[in-house]
Amino acid sequence: MNEQLSFAYETDRFLTDVVGNKILKDPVTAIVELVANAWDAGATRVDIIWPSMDDPHFSITDNGYGMSDKEFQERWLTYSYDRSKKQGFFVEVIYNGEVHKRRVFGKNGRGRHAAFCFNFSYQVETKTKDNDKSNRYKVIKSFKDIPINVTKIETKNIIQNQGTGIFVEKSQNIEIPEKNIIDELGTRFLFDPTFEVYVNNHKVSFRDIKQNKVDTINIEKENIEILVIKTGQSDATSKLHGIAWQVNGRLVGEFSWNGDLDIDKRTKEAKSLGFIVKATTEDRDNDLRNFVLPDWSGFVQDSIKDLQELVNEEISNYINRKSIALAKETVDNLASERRNTLSQIGTVNAYKWKKTLHEIITQCPSLSEKHLEKVSDVLLKMEKSESKYKLVELLSQMSSADYDNLSKILEKWGIEATKLVLDELEFRIKLINELERKINRDDTDEVHELQPLFDRGLWIFGPEFESIEYTSNQAIATVIKKFMKCSEVDGVSKNRPDFVVLPDGNCSNFYSRPSYDENNEENGIERLVIIELKKPTVPINTDEKNQPWKYYKELKNKGLINSNTQKTVAYVLGKTIAIGEEGEKTEDNGSLVIRPMTYSVVISRAKARLFKLYDKVKGSATFLADEQASFLEVI
Repeated sequence: MNEQLSFAYETDRFLTDVVGNKILKDPVTAIVELVANAWDAGATRVDIIWPSMDDPHFSITDNGYGMSDKEFQERWLTYSYDRSKKQGFFVEVIYNGEVHKRRVFGKNGRGRHAAFCFNFSYQVETKTKDNDKSNRYKVIKSFKDIPINVTKIETKNIIQNQGTGIFVEKSQNIEIPEKNIIDELGTRFLFDPTFEVYVNNHKVSFRDIKQNKVDTINIEKENIEILVIKTGQSDATSKLHGIAWQVNGRLVGEFSWNGDLDIDKRTKEAKSLGFIVKATTEDRDNDLRNFVLPDWSGFVQDSIKDLQELVNEEISNYINRKSIALAKETVDNLASERRNTLSQIGTVNAYKWKKTLHEIITQCPSLSEKHLEKVSDVLLKMEKSESKYKLVELLSQMSSADYDNLSKILEKWGIEATKLVLDELEFRIKLINELERKINRDDTDEVHELQPLFDRGLWIFGPEFESIEYTSNQAIATVIKKFMKCSEVDGVSKNRPDFVVLPDGNCSNFYSRPSYDENNEENGIERLVIIELKKPTVPINTDEKNQPWKYYKELKNKGLINSNTQKTVAYVLGKTIAIGEEGEKTEDNGSLVIRPMTYSVVISRAKARLFKLYDKVKGSATFLADEQASFLEVI
């Protein structure tokens, strides 16, 4: 038997996820959303009854188009309703007998739920388009399985000019004064004279906006006044971003940043300012109405170009002045909070810090205050560091993808671990690079050039040689020198007594790992590694392979190799191997293994042990860009 299953909802959390916490909890956000809904409904007037302690009643009514019963059900009862898809981006508004086209705010239908900010239930009354009746509904935030419960209460005759009304009998969240709501609505909806908002029968006007939120720019010779509205908002329900033109009290087009303005539109100033250009036809040689498109969606192209350029210049100068002042204020505040640290780096460096920070604020206006504080602290640390601002220079050369990768590396590894790993990789890659440059040259001096490289490259021969217990054995080298009757070559033997320079100019290195008895006392050599380097011009032949066998017998004769020595491996390295001598050779019942190997194979093994990283980074690693003349000095 098939059993029908259904979803259940955690009511409060579901609504918060769908609608957003600010709409449901913040009365200012809620009322702005509801007024925006009236705007989208083509209203020219909105009346708000704002609640108080004496009268908790709240309502908002408009004279917009309203909704039929079918439209109400489709729009009000659909979560994530796509307003732009179903109704378009514009709404036609009839004002003084003329049709205006208005761009809407709404996109996803969340704003209609803002009434829940005032109570868990409210009523909606909206007229139908087809007749003179209106429908009234009760909307309740359910505490059961269904998040919202809607009931149709009645159908009655409409009131004149009625569109949609929302009513709450006993409102909560009534602690915000009426004047604050008037100020907030004034900074958002006054740019279009065809839209009027009343709060408790008081018409909202520019006079209601707080003085510090309004500024004025006058262009007297053109009879133009520019109102600067400091909204302080950047959310979707604030259209006061950019420039809007009004000719004789009628809006031309809508707010936008179109035009040639010498400003960065990402700055905080640009994002929170709206400019209303109020032009009148009085005292003008030309009536601006003659240059407006028939539908008032804009001006005829280039018809008032000179005037628009003049206005844009004034606005650009205003914003740039404000941005400079704001940047200075921000830097001064950050400097004040860090005055103790700044005093430690000196006046000159403190000035450089301020100047750099000011430039960053100017070039990166989208930085939040939190991130700006972090940047200022980073710059202080740079100023105190030896490398100064070298890091800034390097970052400026990176792509955005590089930033993402660097962020992931630092997040996972941190600086200390990253540097530790990369330093070791850098050294090994440099070593491979140096070996590759030298082994293919016949004039390479294996004593002065190759031997120091292999002295630090034991890891090439296998992971077992990574152990720090493998060290050069001076005692063995001394025995072999006497046995081979070796003399010093250019003072090398004297300076480095831990390897042997042979009479023919070749050299041998001896690396051993000690053995220990049951009391953890050292009792000899457990493992011995011999690396014999041949000149690039000398092929590895029988005599070269037999050389380690002579060493081995002498060392065993002197007691340096004994029963505690488990194994001795000898690598005989040269540029070429004679025919028939390629295979390894064992002596003393396998206790000694002699392995001939070309330098090219050594290089291949080294690259393989670095996971082929050498070939992958060779073209991009900056530390390989220059000749490695100083590499030998490093090791």
